[in-house]
Amino acid sequence: MKHILIAALCGASLAAQPGDPSEQAPQVVEVAIDDWAPFGGENLLCKGISGHIISEALARAGYEPRIIIIPWARIQKYHQEGVIDFHANQFWAEDVAQWAHFSEPYYKTRTLFLKRKGSDIEYDTLEALRDLRIGVGIGYYYSLEFDKADFLNKIEAETTEQCIGMLLRDRIDLTLDSEEVLRHTIHTSYPEAKELLELIPRPLAIQDIYLVARQDNPGGIAVIERFNQALAEMKKDGSYPKIIQLQQKSFGR
Repeated sequence: MKHILIAALCGASLAAQPGDPSEQAPQVVEVAIDDWAPFGGENLLCKGISGHIISEALARAGYEPRIIIIPWARIQKYHQEGVIDFHANQFWAEDVAQWAHFSEPYYKTRTLFLKRKGSDIEYDTLEALRDLRIGVGIGYYYSLEFDKADFLNKIEAETTEQCIGMLLRDRIDLTLDSEEVLRHTIHTSYPEAKELLELIPRPLAIQDIYLVARQDNPGGIAVIERFNQALAEMKKDGSYPKIIQLQQKSFGR
């Protein structure tokens, strides 16, 4: 029964099903999502926030959703080469808009700094952070201003999890990521350190997250339009906030 329940929660059972063999099966829409917990991940509830929302919306729109988890660098490459038609966890980017259709945003996230509790670090501008050691992920995008701020002392690590470990060991003064990513990582990897860390409320950036389709896919824009309509219905009937609450509950929010 557990597996049946999860399937229903993720929208898999809501897709239109043929009543008899003569009826046409729903179109499969495969969406690539990167392993970026809690937004995407093979072992997350419904494959994460993005997987959950997108599966539900596509099923409502009459498609059979199929979520695949692959690395971000491979998603970008495969999408531009035509290997995949849809991907999610995409922030708005002018260069991507040259070759992809963007959906309406399905989620909004704040990029926040994380510090050790008791630290008096606050900031109004990035200049105020000039003398601090800031842990960043290799190749991560945070905001245009922050990414171009070469006067900041940025100390690279492979992942946000590693950055938080460095923060706890006093090897850096700050790290940053999406609020949900920071909360999820602390909850799953450093639960004993929850009372030792705190978020700085002032957001570095507020980012919309989108589903995108290749412009040269003739059916892509129709999928995006139907996804947008289903997403609006989910927000109107209350099922969207229920998904968010369920996802947040899964990582202790």
